[in-house]
Amino acid sequence: MALAQRVKALRSKAGLSQTELADKLVAAREDVAGWESGQSSPDIETLESLAALFGVSTDDLLGKWGAVLGTATSRVAVDVQSLEKTGGRFLAKGTKAHTAVRQVFPDAVITPLLREKKNTKGESAAGWFTEIAFDGVPNFFSEVKNSFSSDSFYLVEDAGRTLFVCVTKESVESREIFGLLSRRKFVVGRNSFIKFGTPLKN
Repeated sequence: MALAQRVKALRSKAGLSQTELADKLVAAREDVAGWESGQSSPDIETLESLAALFGVSTDDLLGKWGAVLGTATSRVAVDVQSLEKTGGRFLAKGTKAHTAVRQVFPDAVITPLLREKKNTKGESAAGWFTEIAFDGVPNFFSEVKNSFSSDSFYLVEDAGRTLFVCVTKESVESREIFGLLSRRKFVVGRNSFIKFGTPLKN
């Protein structure tokens, strides 16, 4: 059962409407509707509040593959197009993204990610390649115009934190990520990510 289904099932079990749950969390009803449809996902603070309200653990809510993002965003401006390519077997954007993420996190363990997303009815195969908002975190990935390069997304372990990182044309953006991330695949909202290859070399 996915996070969206768990939230809906636990809300129903508690006898709460979406509006009532939203009021308890000091959130909007539209937020709850988004979580239950899988259109968006709660951040870690909201997930903890949901778990406490329903009397379950955050791991129970997330399940085997679920993950959520923290609220704080870090953005480092980088002119990715001007960087040298690394790892010649990859696409140009992806290789420059490798260089960018290593430049921002010089001592971290960095694993490239492949992004998957199931298209909804009426959504073209290329539709989400131009999607700007990311799972209820508007403007986090503010300039992801082309996700054909699988190396635009990374899982970064740095200074005791695990970060979800996106490299755009102009910046390296990151948020803390929480969940059972030791598995090869994890899911945030409607998107799934697969660890691709081995961590980048220093």
